[in-house]
Amino acid sequence: MDLVNEKRTQTLQQLKKQQEQVENKLQTFHQKQGELEWLEADYQSHMRAQTELRELLQEGWQGDTARGFHNYLDEVQEQEQRTWKQAFQTQKEALQEEISQLKHEQIYSL
Repeated sequence: MDLVNEKRTQTLQQLKKQQEQVENKLQTFHQKQGELEWLEADYQSHMRAQTELRELLQEGWQGDTARGFHNYLDEVQEQEQRTWKQAFQTQKEALQEEISQLKHEQIYSL
């Protein structure tokens, strides 16, 4: 009887350790996700400021060369923005997948 209780106690302690590890990993992932969201908001703020500055500069530009350069800057900015958004989305999806895997592992380890 004591052996059975000892094994159960050991198993319970192992499960508690596993649960604690999973919860710590989950907390780390949530922190990373929060950092990504903050970084994305900061990037959006930066893009708005850049757009405002470009529009201000556009008012002072004259001639075909200036308009061509403005169009080039618009294209470069749009490409950079798409790249950043895609990177943010990829990182978010990876974090969500890891979080769901950890939750899944935690549920089945209990």
